[in-house]
Amino acid sequence: MKIKIKKNKLLEKIKIINIFHLIIINKFLIYEMVKEINDQNFEDQILKEKGFQLVDFWAPWCGPCKQIAPLIEELDKELGDKISVSKCNVDESPEAPSKYMVRGIPTLILFKDGEIIDSKTGSVSKTVLFDWVKSNIE
Repeated sequence: MKIKIKKNKLLEKIKIINIFHLIIINKFLIYEMVKEINDQNFEDQILKEKGFQLVDFWAPWCGPCKQIAPLIEELDKELGDKISVSKCNVDESPEAPSKYMVRGIPTLILFKDGEIIDSKTGSVSKTVLFDWVKSNIE
């Protein structure tokens, strides 16, 4: 009887661990859906493009960047037909953040037809993020 109970508890723990791993994997896969840009393709992907572009300047070690990442993904999913969403790793591509005076991360810069129309620095709530973007693109 004791062996069966221990086995059941062990199986429950394994299920919880597997669910946790699936959540982590899904969040990682979702985060990877946003277009990655860098110093080499910034001009072609952002400045030469027509329409609205949102660039998330971030770094993998940045806590607030990790916090806002799922919101950036949601924004891309929900408003992707109205705005192109990209991310730029400031550690791997230091020229673009320097050119646009990014002093803190995360910094979100909104472009229209290659021109800056607004920016926001720091982690924000979903409501604030969506309202900010919608107010600039509608």
